[in-house]
Amino acid sequence: MTLAFQANSKGITTRLSTRRWVSMAITLSMVALMTACGGVKFERAAGVKKFRALPLGSPVTAQDSIDGLPTPVLVVGILKLQTKTKVKEPDTANAAKKLKRYAATYGCDAVVGATSTAKTKVFKKKKKSLGQDGRPVFTVTETTVWTHSWTAQC
Repeated sequence: MTLAFQANSKGITTRLSTRRWVSMAITLSMVALMTACGGVKFERAAGVKKFRALPLGSPVTAQDSIDGLPTPVLVVGILKLQTKTKVKEPDTANAAKKLKRYAATYGCDAVVGATSTAKTKVFKKKKKSLGQDGRPVFTVTETTVWTHSWTAQC
């Protein structure tokens, strides 16, 4: 990183190189874009300490209830995930994979009770074309997008 100091009558100021500013702006934009698009959110349970992330490749299990887990069980928090598809059926396998991966980053070795709710949104697109008689003809196409909201304990 190139950092230049300039002294003037107002004091000492610093100046980053233009290339560094551009790369910082691109990096921040990418981070903002990634967190806005279907990222996993984590809400830590009250009074629970932070745990280190599990080592890469550590097994994370998925269970329907806490009863199937070895004791003692500590609920660290709740994971929330949103996925958008053009089909009504939720992609359970993909959602479980993402939830497990993010659970490991928060030190969780299990994902419990993953459930989803779905919302639909219909997008209409109007297309203008010329008919055989030369007059404009409008065709409307509808696209339905399903947003599946997943929640699970970690």
